[in-house]
Amino acid sequence: IKDLNALGANVSVLLDSVDQARSINKFCEENDCSISALVEIDCDGNRGGLKPNDPLLIQVAKTLDSGQGRFLGVLAHAGGSYSCFDEASLREAAQNEVNQVRLAVSNLSKRDISCRVVSICSTPTAYSYENLDGITEVRAGVYTFFDLVMAGIGVCDKTDIASSVVTTVIGHNKDKGWLIIDAGWMALSSDRGTAKQPQDCGYGLVANTDSQIIDGLQVIKANQEHGIIGSALPGTINFDDFPIGLKIHILPNHACATSAMHRRYHVFDKVNQTYESWVRIQGW
Repeated sequence: IKDLNALGANVSVLLDSVDQARSINKFCEENDCSISALVEIDCDGNRGGLKPNDPLLIQVAKTLDSGQGRFLGVLAHAGGSYSCFDEASLREAAQNEVNQVRLAVSNLSKRDISCRVVSICSTPTAYSYENLDGITEVRAGVYTFFDLVMAGIGVCDKTDIASSVVTTVIGHNKDKGWLIIDAGWMALSSDRGTAKQPQDCGYGLVANTDSQIIDGLQVIKANQEHGIIGSALPGTINFDDFPIGLKIHILPNHACATSAMHRRYHVFDKVNQTYESWVRIQGW
């Protein structure tokens, strides 16, 4: 951390307790470094954090500023928005998120504690904010790609999903009506985020190489190294249309989880007919 500070890097962490704040101060003092901290605000009871009226919020901020740590501001994530399925509920979740962090900022300000960063966002609420006065950062993640969970919530259309896993048909089980592919949960992830949505997409929907979704087909089972594609409409797979060696695309339930299974993005610009390979950061 000290070396990063020397290079001009501002290292920030997220916390929500006095004990964590004391640990940051102790680490900074022992290692002659600086770490900034945001305090997480629990805006809807679906994640960690402190309620905006919790007296501990003031105590955490003061603890940081009394040591070698640095109180940077507040951050919230509207986890409850993942249970929204219409525009009205998304707007309500977005407004609540904004209101809760503003209340936290106001309570801190009354104690002469300023917030340099006031950070909010979840992808479901990203397009539903009406007034962002006082907010310094809108921090959405999967909106860069979108995925089937977001499509199920209604934030995007399936045709807006920008990422997919290219896989190969490696086998047929005609008795069971299955296509076998070389992408299992090691390639797709085991995320089943659409399971409780109106449309359960299994482990991902199937598209052709032109990104057109093939009606009725989805990955119904994911083993470690291979997946099984079945049809929601019995008897509709024409195996002649899916010969061994055919390349197809799998649209992800959760693009974050799927992307984390791979070392790089293969990026195609169909307008300018260009291709780039982007290395990504793996691990947690």
